[in-house]
Amino acid sequence: MAPRGALRTPAAAAAAASRKGSGRGGCGGNWAWIALAVVVAVVAVASGALYARRPGDPMFTPLAAERMQELPLFTELARQREMLWGTYRPQAYFGVRTRLPQSVLGGLLWWENDAQSRPLGRPRHMCTQEDGLSRYGWTRHDGRSFGEQTIVDHGLELTTSFVKSPDGRDWSVRLSGRARPAGDGDGDDDGDGAEDGDEAAAAAATAAAAQKDDQHRRVSLVYYLGNEGAGSLRVGGGGAGGNNYVSGRTPDLGPFTLQAPLVRSASRKWSQHWFSGTTAHFHNLTEQLTPLLSRTGDLPSRSHARGGDAPSLAALQFKLRTPFQVDLVFTSHAEADVPAAAAGGDDGVPPPAPNAVMWGETLTALLRAKATQFDERFANTFPIALEAGESAGAAAFEARLRFARATFSNLLGGVGYFHGRSVIANPRHRQRADGRPSTGGEPATRDYFAAPLYTAVPSRSFFPRGFMWDEGFHQLLIARWDLSITMDVLGHWLDLINGEGWIPREQILGEEARSRVPAEFVAQHTTNANPPTFFLALEPVVACAEGEGAAAATASRSLGPDSAGECLAFVQRAWPRLQAWYGWFNRTQSGPRPFSYRWRGRQQPGLTELNPKTLTSGLDDYPRASHPSADERHVDLFCWMAMASEKMARIARLAGAPAAVRDAFADTARALRDNAVLNRLHWSEKLQMYADYGRHTRNVRLAPKRASHPSQAPRWEREEFGKAPPSNRFVNQFGYVSLFPFLLRLLDPAAPQLNATLHRLRDPELLWAPYGLRSLAKSSDMYQARNTEHDPPYWRGPVWININYLAAAALQHYAGAEGPFREEARRLHRELVRNVVGNVYAEYRRTGFVWEQYDSAAGNEGRGKGSHPFTGWSALVVSMMAQQYV
Repeated sequence: MAPRGALRTPAAAAAAASRKGSGRGGCGGNWAWIALAVVVAVVAVASGALYARRPGDPMFTPLAAERMQELPLFTELARQREMLWGTYRPQAYFGVRTRLPQSVLGGLLWWENDAQSRPLGRPRHMCTQEDGLSRYGWTRHDGRSFGEQTIVDHGLELTTSFVKSPDGRDWSVRLSGRARPAGDGDGDDDGDGAEDGDEAAAAAATAAAAQKDDQHRRVSLVYYLGNEGAGSLRVGGGGAGGNNYVSGRTPDLGPFTLQAPLVRSASRKWSQHWFSGTTAHFHNLTEQLTPLLSRTGDLPSRSHARGGDAPSLAALQFKLRTPFQVDLVFTSHAEADVPAAAAGGDDGVPPPAPNAVMWGETLTALLRAKATQFDERFANTFPIALEAGESAGAAAFEARLRFARATFSNLLGGVGYFHGRSVIANPRHRQRADGRPSTGGEPATRDYFAAPLYTAVPSRSFFPRGFMWDEGFHQLLIARWDLSITMDVLGHWLDLINGEGWIPREQILGEEARSRVPAEFVAQHTTNANPPTFFLALEPVVACAEGEGAAAATASRSLGPDSAGECLAFVQRAWPRLQAWYGWFNRTQSGPRPFSYRWRGRQQPGLTELNPKTLTSGLDDYPRASHPSADERHVDLFCWMAMASEKMARIARLAGAPAAVRDAFADTARALRDNAVLNRLHWSEKLQMYADYGRHTRNVRLAPKRASHPSQAPRWEREEFGKAPPSNRFVNQFGYVSLFPFLLRLLDPAAPQLNATLHRLRDPELLWAPYGLRSLAKSSDMYQARNTEHDPPYWRGPVWININYLAAAALQHYAGAEGPFREEARRLHRELVRNVVGNVYAEYRRTGFVWEQYDSAAGNEGRGKGSHPFTGWSALVVSMMAQQYV
């Protein structure tokens, strides 16, 4: 489908193109407009047919197309069982759940006790930077059945291991703890220790540690099961090992137990307590359980269910001394194997035995085998080697490899499952669902349709939910490991498309997710887009469907021998959804001139913002035109749509679309990839760079305003100065936005604009730094500038790994293309990868974390900043280490 500038008859489009062809920003060539008019007609009819059959407002109803999640690939019984349980609660330090809308949940709380067993500090439960943990994150995770995580909470090192039975019905958790003296290990230690050895070694370690009482840290662990839906949970006594256990039953899972057949603590000093009760919330269990603790920090060992309701929470507490080990086994039982009394948790009636191979020595052997399998598969999937000039030797290489494994694992271990309804603000609706008018003229909010979402998250501590443009980057790495997970994730996102072809850019589904978002940011606006990075993530799927050998071979590891057939079925099912989504972009984000595009949702200039943000672009406060207007043209969105158009042309062929549609998408892709079109819209010969275009002046600043009362501090507000008013012009701000024609590889390998871009890219006074590419030129008047007195710079200097990944991928592309600049591209690729990888790794060793961004401010150059751990798109450093790009 064409931009709005082409929504006219073919004759009118051709005439308009002819009139504008000689002017700046015009696009000569009538052939493109005729082709685009065909796309408008054909795709608009198809898109209309998709939702015309769905009753109700298309903004709040699903697209009328076959659901992606109903593909045989995802409905096959063995896969559903295998993927049912997982560590799908990334917002918790350690949490498990099912992929069911109303699930049984598992989770861990812990705290340290003083000599009188009183709690020291706040219990840990949900990931938060305020806890100040020294380090935490998955060190190994295969995305399906196994994971190991190390948590360093000051002097306590806690290892959480998770593994499922082959049929996916049962699972085990091993919780191991040891005292960690100050200075013990560095940031890249993966936490492998005695707890991974055999039982004899663990017992020997326990006996040795018992001789040093100062190492016996007193720790309380609380492991709980919660139930969001119908069913019941009970705590009983006399389970495996003589310990308390949890029994339960739900309509979806049938009967099950959670037992602790093995508990080992230093000096054999440990005790157990429990609680069961009714709760509607699980994200705030710390606040719910803390008042129940006795003066000695014990749960009350009683049941308290309100109003006679069946308990929805059952918690087992273990008071231990380091070193310790607890094996917990969740076992699904057949109805005939569960006596009624045991199912109800009655004392004296033993429950069925836990899965015998999921605890003790057999669990140790299973975890060791899983770890070995993961390490071998990782080495084969991501062939990482030391760069020339880096520290040589086996120890240095192994440390670097541990870092890569942990970074990737924390991305894959951060894949979660959510279910709920987004809150939508639609400007077409100015009253609430009950008919009352909305206040202040703001769009009324309504609930979106209920839906599940299986997705990775950018940051477990700060952004534990789905973000559209982040997810496309996440899947570039995950697809190399397990393409079926990528297809599953993308399928869930595409099933969120509504009848108008729109997807909410931020997914805040369910109470746990919503509890982490300020109320003013919950509502999603139906006019707002986000970069369509899913088209990047679709590349390995499309290539496999096309029969490309390397892509099919990679896919076969997770999809089996008919990987090409599975990928073809996926893109064919996705086709009507992608048509609707692509069409929505062209209808709603088109610019003022043919082929131009403009992000909607820019905040209008008020009294506070130095440069109104463009949150929809993903680049937030990156400086655009100073005065938002309908005259703007955004070069990054143009490039995203050129890339999307090329992918749509390929998918149209695979989907068997009518010839007119196939040809129209192909013609659109050629037009948007035509450098002459790009240059007329966005190349400034004077500035020698690609740029946005809009109503702009540099005569704006933040200035102090006198407070209304002498006791109040002055406020900093935006003001304009000088005599030159804003005018339509190219925006002279060199940075990430200027690079997009290069980043998405739209430039001809011999284009002089490529040469100019590479030259400016390498200038240390602009973007180039020893730790990566800055987001904004060091020479810019907006470099490191606050947007308000309370809004520090975000995309105005700091280094972001996702854009550096795109730059490295583009440099490798141009290094392999015939052209006069290939040697320069090859040299820059080598230097950029060394700088980025070296700095991210150094900061990981120094701090224990991978970060959201890396500072460029004087005195803090290269230092990690922002949220952490941020193993969303920052995990793409692993792809750069392996020099694997999409």
